[in-house]
Amino acid sequence: MKMSTDRLVYIWSGVARRLVFHRSGRRILSLAAAFLALAAALAPALPAAAAVETDYRDDSTVSHPYAVQQLDDGNLLICRAGFLDPGVTEVTPSGAAVWSFPGVEAASAQRLSGGDTLIADSGAPGPPYTPRVIEVTPAGRVAWEYRLSSPAQAPRYAQRLANGDTLITLPFEIIEVSPAQKVVWSYGWGRPVAPGTPGFLANPVQAVRLANGNTLIVDQGFTGGRVFEITPQKQVVWQAGDYLYSPAGGGTGVSGTGGAAGTSPAPSGNNGPAGVPAADHGQDTRSAAANNGNDGITAGSAVGRGAAVNGDGSGNAGNGLKETAGNGAGDAAGAAAANPPGGFLRPIQLKRPTGAVRLANGDTLIADAGTSTLWEVTADGQVVRSASWQDALAGLPVMNQWLATPLSSGWVILPVTMTSSRSRVLVVMP
Repeated sequence: MKMSTDRLVYIWSGVARRLVFHRSGRRILSLAAAFLALAAALAPALPAAAAVETDYRDDSTVSHPYAVQQLDDGNLLICRAGFLDPGVTEVTPSGAAVWSFPGVEAASAQRLSGGDTLIADSGAPGPPYTPRVIEVTPAGRVAWEYRLSSPAQAPRYAQRLANGDTLITLPFEIIEVSPAQKVVWSYGWGRPVAPGTPGFLANPVQAVRLANGNTLIVDQGFTGGRVFEITPQKQVVWQAGDYLYSPAGGGTGVSGTGGAAGTSPAPSGNNGPAGVPAADHGQDTRSAAANNGNDGITAGSAVGRGAAVNGDGSGNAGNGLKETAGNGAGDAAGAAAANPPGGFLRPIQLKRPTGAVRLANGDTLIADAGTSTLWEVTADGQVVRSASWQDALAGLPVMNQWLATPLSSGWVILPVTMTSSRSRVLVVMP
């Protein structure tokens, strides 16, 4: 059983104090002193406790906070999930109810600038089982609605764009819908497809439109996740993580044979279903580069380099996935050639990413609930910060962490459920 350092210090200190006096009254000073010395030696290595800004306690045992937005005034907009008493609720940090919209099993809720609330409703818990995205007024009136045809299309996230359109994250597709309920842009196939297929999505939970017009997608995957950025033309221009996670860490390599830099054109892709071109389902390619044969990702014009993508099956020096030039061995010279400043790197592995935010300096904050870690990754793929929020949960009998959400300030919103089935929402600084 793994035991934290602070727990060890507590145990050793307690044992030492009890050994100072034996039951017979004899002092065992030498042994006690040894225990106290060990505790003192361990104490400086204790990690600093995570700062906690908000600790909202929810006593319900029939529903739980699943996803939470922190509003400008500090209030929490909570999506409550559960077969009984689901809904969206706004509460103050102290727990006073401010607003609610009951009866929806929401995966996300976002307060809009005009005061309305945009809700991604899965369609549960009862008939008519209609998944939808709705805009709700403060008075509880549905002002706008976009319905999906099947519970299999239950939306995971929704964002209202500056042009009035709504960007909706579905299980296997990202769609942009106009106010007139027309799909004007999409990425993905809308159904399961084989890994490596251009536009492949395994388990997306969030897609947000960036200021530069690109879209940042958080895909949890099933054995590991990735966060990636695509252009309106559906080219992948930035990525962190892949779909492979190893508890031992390090890289796994990128499948493919590599090839001479810039010698093979980017593949054009096959036609999509029902006569829709593959471009409408995401073509993860870049020009003037060799194809890696895995997920259609190639290096080239998007990063200003024409290097082939390959890997050695174990990553390069434990740094995760990298693009390397030349042969499939991933030698140091090839890695150096293919990973210049401004290159396209993927040096981290993500277990269960649940949210991401693009910072003003171009870095990306990623919350990985699978490892309780907040990552900050630069535009060229370098990790400049890695911090755990596990200290904030120390001593809590946590049964589940739900959608951890990073804020641009560096704080993280953590909705968690305890073994008692009661829940808490913490806003912490890892």
